Amino acid sequence: EKHVTNPPPVITPSPPLVEIISPSDNTYSTTEGPLEVTARVRNVKGKQDIQVVLNNRNIGFDYNPLYGNVVSTLTLAEGKNNFVITGKNDAGSNSDDLAIIYNKPVATVRPLVKFIDPSAPVTVDKNVMAISAQTSNVKSWQDVTVSINGTDFSNFNFSPQGVVNMNIPLKEGINRVQVTGRNESGS
Repeated sequence: EKHVTNPPPVITPSPPLVEIISPSDNTYSTTEGPLEVTARVRNVKGKQDIQVVLNNRNIGFDYNPLYGNVVSTLTLAEGKNNFVITGKNDAGSNSDDLAIIYNKPVATVRPLVKFIDPSAPVTVDKNVMAISAQTSNVKSWQDVTVSINGTDFSNFNFSPQGVVNMNIPLKEGINRVQVTGRNESGS
């Protein structure tokens, strides 16, 4: 009489489930520095079966085995960042990815204008005078306005170093010269 032994049942694990929860879009844009990404990874034995990759480099993360939550704080590069999280087990592997566009905020630097010559009010006995002013954070001639006694004056030079030079006509009495520099942040 043959004795039949049934082989032990084969238990096939389900492949991992990987889902990025936050940010929830497949493509995410930000102007903020470090970004926290949260994901859920199910059907893995532990942290050793999870891989978190940012721009082709493995990065650190926290894993809560009770909820399967993975949290990683990303230091982003300017432009496009590729984030991939992968879980693996005996049944295979699964991953979810995210494209993060990081636009570094533009520093707001207001223009500065300072008279060089003369640097203070002056009395002269000529009807034409050379004047120069130093500008900072001003790109070009078009970003400078000069007015003499309330009238726009465009006959001035703007050097690559940001110096405004001009010979201005004077009338008898007080003459007011105003030099204004502009950029995206103001004037």
